[in-house]
Amino acid sequence: MTSKYLVYDFTTSVPNPAVMDYNDYYDTAGASSLFNWQGKTINGFTAYQSASGQEAHSKFADPLYLNIASTPYNFDLASGSPAINAGTNLGVNEVGVVDYAGNPRVNASGHINMGAYEQ
Repeated sequence: MTSKYLVYDFTTSVPNPAVMDYNDYYDTAGASSLFNWQGKTINGFTAYQSASGQEAHSKFADPLYLNIASTPYNFDLASGSPAINAGTNLGVNEVGVVDYAGNPRVNASGHINMGAYEQ
């Protein structure tokens, strides 16, 4: 079974089971994208932000990956991506030293991209 949820919080044991921020969400469904927070289905990113109290610095925007149309996929960010330098650097213990591809996780200016790749 597949889900069309971008975020699915299946627990109701605590009011905020996670702190979520500095993310870039995107789905071609756009405004009708589904989120679930504390057992409630929420339509749309803005409504999810409001209902969850999360994601104050997050975005709902196409990350502009270099290639997701055919294999091998390339999840590097194209120039102009809203995810470039839009993450938050929580320090080496949180973000690591290298990105998913083995490149330095933080760029020379001290910025970090949203996502798994820094470039």
